[in-house]
Amino acid sequence: SNVIYDIAFDTLGNGWLATANGLAKVKPDFYTEVKFSTPSVGSMVKAFPNPTQGILNIQLPAGVNSAQMVLYDMNGRAVLKMNLNSLKTTIVLSKQLEKGIYFLQIRAQSHVSSQKVLYY
Repeated sequence: SNVIYDIAFDTLGNGWLATANGLAKVKPDFYTEVKFSTPSVGSMVKAFPNPTQGILNIQLPAGVNSAQMVLYDMNGRAVLKMNLNSLKTTIVLSKQLEKGIYFLQIRAQSHVSSQKVLYY
């Protein structure tokens, strides 16, 4: 089964995927880590409820008038792209999307926010 239940990183930077078939190790050179040294607009973006049954609210911080949102599946494919033009946007996830783990990326001003979203 290709279902991924959780993702974790160890102190050596290795990624670990918990799947129905056991654990899979992802080497550090397989992904890029992004860190912000100070609190940013990206770290203040809220997506809820998470986990979701298909309705996802995205709340931008005060003072941010627009942002770009991309939802990626576990294979890194962009499955949904939207421009966000208000402080709070409600998104209805397509019934064609498989239930599972997705990554929500929001670009606001010069900052990027990424978070895991569970769709069940």
